[in-house]
Amino acid sequence: MAIEWPAGLPAEPAREGYGYNLGKNGEESQTDDGPPKGRRTSTMAVDKVRVQFRWTVAQYKNVFLPWVRNDLADGNKRFDWHDGLLDTDHSAKIVGGRGGVSVRPGPGAKLTVSFELDLIDAVA
Repeated sequence: MAIEWPAGLPAEPAREGYGYNLGKNGEESQTDDGPPKGRRTSTMAVDKVRVQFRWTVAQYKNVFLPWVRNDLADGNKRFDWHDGLLDTDHSAKIVGGRGGVSVRPGPGAKLTVSFELDLIDAVA
């Protein structure tokens, strides 16, 4: 059974701080003569995306933290995530687990929660 994004949290990240990095599944090596030689290193590439969310303190403490701690085993399990900015579905994992999440105050009464996700594939 797939782990779902918690119902009490907005899933669309803020545009500020959003960064998408396409993964590589190959490498090139230079040759003495002619073009570089390409070689595949795996059957899939892991994309990474840096996201920021703006949540209330209650959403962070009462919804996000228990979800990461209990459902995701401190952020080490995969979950289904819909990227609202690109309108795509992914199987995601928090890079660095719970320790990869940074929290800072603001704007206003909200918290800015930032972390990086490994995105493996689109969820069918």
